Amino acid sequence: MKKAVLIMMVGVLILSMSISGVAFAKKTFITISTATTAGTYYPMGVAMAQIFNKYLGKYGYVFSAQSSAGSVDNIARMQKKQVEIAILQGKVARWAYHGMFMYKGKTKKWLRAIGALWPNVVHIVVAPEINDIKDLKGKRVVVGRPASGTETSSWIILKSVGLDYHKDKDVIKPVYVGYGEAAKLLADRRVDAIIPVGGPPVTAVTQVMAVRKDVKLLGFTPEEAKRIIKEVPDYFQFDIKAGLYPNQNYVVHTIAQTNILGTRVDIPEAVIYRVTKTLYTHLKELREAHKAGNFVTLEGATKGVNIPFHKGAIKFYKEAGVWK
Repeated sequence: MKKAVLIMMVGVLILSMSISGVAFAKKTFITISTATTAGTYYPMGVAMAQIFNKYLGKYGYVFSAQSSAGSVDNIARMQKKQVEIAILQGKVARWAYHGMFMYKGKTKKWLRAIGALWPNVVHIVVAPEINDIKDLKGKRVVVGRPASGTETSSWIILKSVGLDYHKDKDVIKPVYVGYGEAAKLLADRRVDAIIPVGGPPVTAVTQVMAVRKDVKLLGFTPEEAKRIIKEVPDYFQFDIKAGLYPNQNYVVHTIAQTNILGTRVDIPEAVIYRVTKTLYTHLKELREAHKAGNFVTLEGATKGVNIPFHKGAIKFYKEAGVWK
């Protein structure tokens, strides 16, 4: 008798939970790999995970964002199937897919794009005595963490003015740390320059320019910018508006590239379709989370991306009328 009553109670509980919308769906965990916590990738990745959980949790998906060294590390993590989605510098994604630079002979043909995000803007923050990029010769320069897209950007920039520290370790004194530590080192006068890249405003840049009021942002001359863009066409000229950072009452003429949201070709079409649709139909919430979100648009989602798109993303873009 007691056993029959227990079975009946369990049945009623299951029925009531089904009616109330509670499902016993299998959980699918999806990780978004970002970069260091003091940059733009991490807070934007966290914001995306929150948006995806809010709207896609009903399908059994559980999203989370994790910090990493950056784009190069993110591609390695995706290849090892440690993460499913990652924020990537456009140039690093292109290099990986086509087997260029550090990926020569190691093409990543499994790599796919979900969509274009915000511009990855080069910030060169320097001590007051430095007035030109060439003045960094012999100086202590934070170039980013190993296996980061930031480090590849630093190398390209410094190489363009004859400071190829990969070939000659004496041209500068490279320091390999993340954004948060870089800001502390410059604030404490233990390095002469840092080169963080990210969607403005970059937290580390805001922090160091608020604490140390004599540091400044260096820009590029038109000739310097054109030389870099010719070598790496992923870059384009970009202006950092005056007043974006503490004590910055001047426009900074710099360069930027497109960040993309990347994934693997083996991730199911239904998953990426829902991710793409959710991201680009809830941009207001992304913009409320970080100012870099203001650069993300549905109209620009398919532009500036130099690797193939995932078929799930293509399906949404066709529905939205932005696929050409």
